[in-house]
Amino acid sequence: METNTLLIVADEPEFGRQLTARWQTEPRVPALTQVSSDLWNPASASAYDLLILGPLAPHRALSVRESLGTAGVAVLAVVENEREAAEVQSRDPAGLVVHRQNDWASVIVLLAGQILRRTAAQRRAEAAENVAKVLQRRAALGRYMLEMRPALNNALTSALGNADLLLLESTGLRGESLDRVRTLHCMILRMNEMMQRFSSLASELQLIEKPSQSETEEEFGGLMAGASASADVL
Repeated sequence: METNTLLIVADEPEFGRQLTARWQTEPRVPALTQVSSDLWNPASASAYDLLILGPLAPHRALSVRESLGTAGVAVLAVVENEREAAEVQSRDPAGLVVHRQNDWASVIVLLAGQILRRTAAQRRAEAAENVAKVLQRRAALGRYMLEMRPALNNALTSALGNADLLLLESTGLRGESLDRVRTLHCMILRMNEMMQRFSSLASELQLIEKPSQSETEEEFGGLMAGASASADVL
């Protein structure tokens, strides 16, 4: 099972130690990395599954919070008071805020687990949607082949019939002209064989499309329901 990666941005070493110690009591421990605010780089944040924002040096707090919206990752901020909470949420409305009081580390662990599960569900839903798009493109090819099959079969039948007549009436043809008629007849036969194979593939794609699309839609719906449930818990 894949290990989640979390980035802790804090200028208080004890903050990371307390959080790590609390996480060690859980069955699954994510990969935790802590950096100080002077090493914070929003461009590298997308490599992590979750950003936990802790206590910051006063002269760097504003610049770090201003960059949260560009980090491209879910944010869980631990604040000391309502002023800090309002500032964080004004910079990143989608982020979650937890006050550093009582059993704050346990609250962080609980909320982080919910966020990570929701993020994983969204990723699976996106993957399922991409698979559905691929199946739809393939099915479109199959439908087109089925729609065009009668017209193309009629054209090939006509061409093959005329080629047969030319061979029957080729007593006056010699050399290169006769070879061309025979080549034309052979090519039409090959085209007919290819069309029969295409028709078979189109039928198979059509049969596969409905159950595959149904399964994908069910999976997509289940994942989105799970994501919504996680959001409700948060």
